[in-house]
Amino acid sequence: MLLVAVIIVYPIVYTGWMSLHEWFASSLTGPRFIGLANYGKILLGDARFREAVARTIWFTVVAVAAETLLGRWPSCRWWRRRRPSRSCS
Repeated sequence: MLLVAVIIVYPIVYTGWMSLHEWFASSLTGPRFIGLANYGKILLGDARFREAVARTIWFTVVAVAAETLLGRWPSCRWWRRRRPSRSCS
């Protein structure tokens, strides 16, 4: 359990904590805490990010709908062959 925490949980928590800081890898100074300013900069100031999020949501909706419909079609055909008196709903 400790190994899982070290390998999985710690990097996630550390990444979240560092996202609240301003820091450049080439800088000799340490990270400076800026809170949610990084998120405000991305959400409010970057049109490309908003477009990417909208495109991702659209892709997810279309892909899930297509997979659901394409998966239901053969399963309903199989169901009707096995139990012709019952409908597939």
